[in-house]
Amino acid sequence: MPRKKTYGDVLDVKKILEIWDPFGIWGRKVTEASIRKAIANEDFAEHVSPYDHRPWRYHARRIAYLVKHGWDDPILVDVGCGPYGGHFTVDDGNHRLCAAVIRGDAFIKASTAGVVDIIKHYEYRKTP
Repeated sequence: MPRKKTYGDVLDVKKILEIWDPFGIWGRKVTEASIRKAIANEDFAEHVSPYDHRPWRYHARRIAYLVKHGWDDPILVDVGCGPYGGHFTVDDGNHRLCAAVIRGDAFIKASTAGVVDIIKHYEYRKTP
């Protein structure tokens, strides 16, 4: 199958959630209630390191920050690469994806790599 890597795809949030749970990747599921509580209390975590293994409450605070302040950079998605076939992973951007869900965003900007036909399935298409 053809492969591609792009830096400007727009993916459908609902389709991503059918196969990927960004709220549960940190060992303990981050709840919407914990995120909304952090927003209400303005208890934000502005910065994050991919090597930071803080308790799940930290992740709620980070997501709350992104809900309130937004972000500019796309998430990084790997679709169907290597021996995984149709496997889908968000390699970077799970906090941003969670924030998009909490905000009710229909789509999210992404940098994608992988099998073109599978990536096309997850692209956002505005319906009339």
